[in-house]
Amino acid sequence: MSEAQTQRTCLFCDSTNLTLEHIWPEWMIGLFPQGKDQWLSSVWRQNQTTSKEESHRQWNAEDITRKARVACGTHNNGLMSTIENESKPMLTELILEPRGLRKLTERQQRLIANWVTLRAMVYDRARNTDFCCSADQIAQFRDSDPGKRKPPTNSHVGWPLLRTMSP
Repeated sequence: MSEAQTQRTCLFCDSTNLTLEHIWPEWMIGLFPQGKDQWLSSVWRQNQTTSKEESHRQWNAEDITRKARVACGTHNNGLMSTIENESKPMLTELILEPRGLRKLTERQQRLIANWVTLRAMVYDRARNTDFCCSADQIAQFRDSDPGKRKPPTNSHVGWPLLRTMSP
């Protein structure tokens, strides 16, 4: 590898032994109809001092089954898997019954916010950018107490939306 090239490292550590991670989880992909629907992903970055929006990016895609090498096995099967497993029941319900009225506890809201943050970090790393979170914010997210983990301060991440749903 030349000096101009850098080897990819884990999103959460310096390991270069990376595993393939679904950009959008496989369990979630199965909940949506397959076909030529358009998916929209949005990420906003807010200035930490002024709380004003600094920048905004959106990406369209017809396929959400993409995988990328973004994390080592330890973090993919540890931190990332824990966040997925904790949020999956709530997210599944929200996806299958989006119009249902529900009251989410503070813990449920935090788990979903952590899932959205994780997906934004994965998407960001897959695109080889640091648009979403700085290295310090990623480390803070990784090292925080799991029961108190929350997205970085002033983080705002938009959910991916299915523009059309065919019967």
